[in-house]
Amino acid sequence: VRQERVERLMDDLEARFVRLAQSLEATEPQHAKRLIEALHEAKQQGIEERMASVVTLLNESRLDTAGTEQKRVIEDLYKLIAILLREDDDLDARRKEIERLEKWRNEVEAIIAREQGHQRESDKVDAKDAVMRDMAAKIAALEGLIKEQQDLAGKTGKATEQAPQTLPGMTKPQADVRKATADLARELDEIAKPKKPKEAGGEPKTGEPKEAGTGEPKTGEPKEAGGTGEPKTGEPKETGGTGEPKTGEPKTGEPKEGGNSQAQGSQGKPSQGEGSQGKSAQGQSSPSGNEPGQPALQRAGEAQQAAENSLGEGKGKEAKGQQDKAVKEMEAALKEIKKERDRIAKLPPEHFEKMAKDQDDTANKAGDLDKQMSDASKEGSQSGGQPGGQPGGQPGEPSEGQPGQPQVKQAQQKMQQASGDLRKKDPKEASAQQKEAIRKLQEAREEIEKKLAQLRKEMQEDVLAALEARFTQMLERQRPLTLATADLAAHYTGQWQRAEALRVATISVEERKIAEMAQQALDIIREDATTIVFPRIVEQLHADLEAVVGLLEQGRAENYTVSVQKEIERTLEELIEAMKKAQEQKKQPPPPPGQPQPPQEQKPPLVPASAELKLLRLAQLRVNGRTTDFDKTRPAETLDPVMQGEVHRIARMQEDVQEIARDMAEKQ
Repeated sequence: VRQERVERLMDDLEARFVRLAQSLEATEPQHAKRLIEALHEAKQQGIEERMASVVTLLNESRLDTAGTEQKRVIEDLYKLIAILLREDDDLDARRKEIERLEKWRNEVEAIIAREQGHQRESDKVDAKDAVMRDMAAKIAALEGLIKEQQDLAGKTGKATEQAPQTLPGMTKPQADVRKATADLARELDEIAKPKKPKEAGGEPKTGEPKEAGTGEPKTGEPKEAGGTGEPKTGEPKETGGTGEPKTGEPKTGEPKEGGNSQAQGSQGKPSQGEGSQGKSAQGQSSPSGNEPGQPALQRAGEAQQAAENSLGEGKGKEAKGQQDKAVKEMEAALKEIKKERDRIAKLPPEHFEKMAKDQDDTANKAGDLDKQMSDASKEGSQSGGQPGGQPGGQPGEPSEGQPGQPQVKQAQQKMQQASGDLRKKDPKEASAQQKEAIRKLQEAREEIEKKLAQLRKEMQEDVLAALEARFTQMLERQRPLTLATADLAAHYTGQWQRAEALRVATISVEERKIAEMAQQALDIIREDATTIVFPRIVEQLHADLEAVVGLLEQGRAENYTVSVQKEIERTLEELIEAMKKAQEQKKQPPPPPGQPQPPQEQKPPLVPASAELKLLRLAQLRVNGRTTDFDKTRPAETLDPVMQGEVHRIARMQEDVQEIARDMAEKQ
């Protein structure tokens, strides 16, 4: 009678599959497809018919055959569950789309860097005389700063030997030189840019001290040794004497001989923020690192900051070594700037053709990227959709549905116009076209980033839903096993009868299957790689399940084993609750315009920090409970090897919780 009831439930379930698939077809086609797939699998396996055959076998008292067939039906039912829970296809498709967009974003950034190099070169050629004057002023200013740094290094050496107590007082002069060095590195970006007329009373740039009463910059006159140490002009005050932000250092700062060093943009690092310049902590533009001399000056600034710190701590020997290193880097920068000045002074007539060819090469790279995007749109149209693009394209027809694709195409057109202008020897117009190409590429990068953020959010929502379903299934399978183990433990008389031993073995097999599900969940979480506590809790859950399997395989269906199983249930309940809370938070709308926006991360964590903290608390409570349960159930005599292993496992659990707490504190 009970078997017939299960058969009717299966018939009802199949009807529900059809109704639910129909209701989801419009809004969630992938889930509807999975329901139909599960229904087809059930029909193909003939599950309902086999249940009917089991009824016949039971009526004929063929119990062994009926029991065997029931086990096979149960295995097939688990296959149906696996189909319904499978998110791999959806996740893989979204993951591939994210990888493709990240690749395109990186290509856009590389093209931006190259185009910025072309624009700098066009500006230099267009304003050759002004550039030469600017570079002469920068060379003079750098020579003065080198002299100041050398004087400070000499004073530091003397103070270290004769009056170490005066070292902290030298921090201010060193900070002033560091700031002036950073300003000079930043101003190298401005050499080739069109100059705005100075307003009346305006200050000259940092690094170009005024001649008394004239307002004209000096050339080559360093500050007198032992002077006030005040910055020369226009140096922004910095809170707390903090240093300039560090930037990436290319391996070499030397421009290529006889070539367009700026046009080799592909060798530089991708730019950040607007143009080639990011923003420092003080809100000022930080140097791009693409101009000759900039990388060396940035390294000099780092050495100067280290010297400043050592002086404040009274470490004269270390400060002197850093100051000498700063001088060496500043001299290297001076050499690079002079080399670039000489290159510009001797540009041959055929240089315009070389610039045009370099520009053509970058335009071709933009064209290749546009083709990749078009191919992706065409592929999506042929398959009935457009990955990463807009729906509704005609099958077989490419569509500019990829984020950033229209801007990439427009940027390529601007580059081609710039190439034509260079062949006409019109660097000013070429620079204008190159600037517009950079703007379009930056817009493309922004569009790609928006799509990436959307896909990452959707992917995490799918992962959370899949994990919640998996943990729920694990909990539903674990509860009857815990009850069965508790029942066995209550009737244990010192030796298992054959039927009881078979029950213990069956429970062990089922626990092993739940442990495999825990491992699958752990693989998903590790692949996300955005949380610290969450994967460790699931690791411990998997270890607990494996421990239960080991205890049951040893025939230890006793109270301690039951306590571990109950702990597994509590852990699953906490994980399910954490998944629900995380999904609710992901669905919350963003703050309205005008309200403070939270800081954006490239990839937000799968679960919020508050949920991680609760999971950390859960981990410690699990160790506490495990210790108490072990103490209650341990025998009075010496522990056997199995229980000794449990003691060591509890100790490892405590060590793991300590490590999790330390990692979480470091992340915060």
